[in-house]
Amino acid sequence: MTQLKAAEGYPNAQEFKQAAKRYRKAGRFDKTLHVLGDHGMNMPEETTAELWTVCRLFCCSRNNTQAPLPLFSTFDEELEFLEDCDLDYARASLLESHSRYYEAAELHLSENRPLEAVRAFIRDTGNVDSTIRAADTILEYFWRKCSFRITAKTALADEPMRHFIALSDQLETNKLTPATRDLILMFRIILRGNHEPLRNLALAFHEHNKPAALLCLDHAFSRTTDIRTFAVDEMQRFLQQFHAYARLLYLILTFPDPMEHRGIQRLFSIVRLSGDEFLIPDGTFLHNCVMETRQGITWVSEHPSGYTASRRNVTQLLQRSIRTILKDKVSEIDAMCCKSPVFSQCMQFLISGVCQRDNCPQEHVPISKLDRLYYNSRVAIHIWQILILQFMYSAHPYINRRDSMRDWLKHLYEAINPPFFIQGSLADLDMNLMPLRLDGMKVVKLWIRESFYSLDPFYIQAEFLTALMGMISLSFAFDRHDAPVYISRAKCTASGPLELFREEDGCYMVHDLLSSYQGATRSSISSGILYLLHVLDNRLYANLSMLCDCIEDVCSNFVIKYRMDPDMNKFPLHDVVLPCNWLLFPHKFTAEKEARLVLMDCLLNEMAKLVEALRTEAGMEFLWLNHTKFTPILRNIFISRICRVLCLIAHNIRNRFMKDKVDKIMLYLHKNSPPSNWPTANYRKLADDVVEYMTPSPGRVPSSDGYLRALVAFDNNMGASNLVHLVHKTMDHRTRVYPIRRLLYEKVIEIPHLISSYAVINEQEKMETQPQESEGDEEEKEEDVAHIA
Repeated sequence: MTQLKAAEGYPNAQEFKQAAKRYRKAGRFDKTLHVLGDHGMNMPEETTAELWTVCRLFCCSRNNTQAPLPLFSTFDEELEFLEDCDLDYARASLLESHSRYYEAAELHLSENRPLEAVRAFIRDTGNVDSTIRAADTILEYFWRKCSFRITAKTALADEPMRHFIALSDQLETNKLTPATRDLILMFRIILRGNHEPLRNLALAFHEHNKPAALLCLDHAFSRTTDIRTFAVDEMQRFLQQFHAYARLLYLILTFPDPMEHRGIQRLFSIVRLSGDEFLIPDGTFLHNCVMETRQGITWVSEHPSGYTASRRNVTQLLQRSIRTILKDKVSEIDAMCCKSPVFSQCMQFLISGVCQRDNCPQEHVPISKLDRLYYNSRVAIHIWQILILQFMYSAHPYINRRDSMRDWLKHLYEAINPPFFIQGSLADLDMNLMPLRLDGMKVVKLWIRESFYSLDPFYIQAEFLTALMGMISLSFAFDRHDAPVYISRAKCTASGPLELFREEDGCYMVHDLLSSYQGATRSSISSGILYLLHVLDNRLYANLSMLCDCIEDVCSNFVIKYRMDPDMNKFPLHDVVLPCNWLLFPHKFTAEKEARLVLMDCLLNEMAKLVEALRTEAGMEFLWLNHTKFTPILRNIFISRICRVLCLIAHNIRNRFMKDKVDKIMLYLHKNSPPSNWPTANYRKLADDVVEYMTPSPGRVPSSDGYLRALVAFDNNMGASNLVHLVHKTMDHRTRVYPIRRLLYEKVIEIPHLISSYAVINEQEKMETQPQESEGDEEEKEEDVAHIA
């Protein structure tokens, strides 16, 4: 107050210099400016310049202080003054007041004021570059505050974050690249807690921005989804997305130096301080990992903003943390898949439409759903799960995985080779519908090979034969070239328990099984029969479905070889009717094999005993099924399956003795009713039809195609058929037409390839069937020749 009173007296005394200085000391810069404006010419130039500078500094440093007089003669002069005095906020405000928003925003950024920078960029509506810079600045903040494993709740506790979200809504997104738009959208979704759209958004990032894809999927899978109730298509979509997530986690472990990857630094909010020192900021995922583990704290040093660590230590911390996430997540999904019904079909429900089992662990699917696409989807979900588990096993090479691998291979085998033909077969497999196609099968081959090496016949003696049959079948189906080499090196094929050796010649029966599947020797068919006779004679513990698969494989080899004999067939295999999956493998069509009728007769006897054991439920203690116990309906299914094989043998082999053998079996089933507690017996229709068609009317000979007619009627009753009629091209117009598909061929070696093509074309023809066609048109279509050349 004293300074102010003194200052007011000086102008009256014409002491303008002292007046200005007193006003300055009193903090009245407005009056100082008035003195300078009115009497500056009467004051020393040095004093005037000094006072002008002080007044400018005062007013410019307080944005809301309005000077009574102009402080600068030009805009550029003011801008230069603010720059010289490092008044960057005032300088930015000045630039904004003259609509120079881009420069103002960049100035804010240089002074670490990203929020003010974004506001300035957004106000610059006429400049595309400003919109791009605004988006980039918002994204940089989002990445820093919403990095890997940071929840929306944690991120939103930061007050500026809420402002950045609001500003992101103001962006003119049409001026941004699709990639930037997707990133902005990603963080909006994450911060608003709506994770479901992130699954699809991850697909957009997967090729060009893997860190963003991983962030999407980590949030999408942060909440546990109960997949146990999923249908096949739902499970396939889920596992495909989860595979992408597991793969991205695993990729981080494959980088030799992840700290050189800018995307990884951004994803985990790691900041490089110097060439070999990195900052792990407070509140980030890795910072929390350090605090949770005793070993982690030894790898870092304290820092005002978090922890610092060397390149080596931060890499170890990152990879150990990712390994833990990968193991926890994959184990969680694997546990649910093991309890999901969709990986195994309930045969009881499939055939009868009813299942009285409480909390049945198998899928209830109606026959109407069973088509080629459904079959491939079921196989695909098994392969997806195998691929997912492989990431965990690769990241944790010392984890115990033998039992898990063997169990999933068992499930895969059953998906590829279901118990009943209406569920599909290997002939329906389309590799184009499989995960990663042939690349995905490389992992399956690796599992099969590793399982062979770890298979110990003494350790799992009760299930050894089943495991062995399944793995040998898968090996020769998908890895025929290399299978003989690695199988021969496995200890399980060198020796085993005494029960696996034949008393007559001391032969290890596993060698017979290998010879049968490999099909490379003259005695391979006989070896297969001898193996089956040993199993059935000695009642060795075996899975019935897999045992029937082996019986079918041996019988298919026998029938094909028999009908390829040039002494009996002018055109090898002409007029043969067999299931598609019996004709898939080229090794079956090499003629240098023996087909001993006497051995086949022994096998037919054992098949008859097996049928009787199933019919009466007596003497079948050595048989078992996956996931379920034997019921009348399940026993009925396998009797039907074996009877179907017998009918195929009788129809295709022109040997009166063998036909008589099958006739007696079918007549026995016809005359002997099933147990009274059986609600249905599908095999009876097949047996009854065979007897009807093969019993001649008075004065007439038995029908030559009675077995085939009975088979066709049985398949039609089941609503599906996998039979194909082989017709040599030269005999096309001279061959009887049956209501089943025909396959024209010229050379027998072409048949496996034609069958694969046939499976695709057959499915397409089913889809193209028009409902408005008349009954006659349908009948004519059934008799059309499938010209596949």
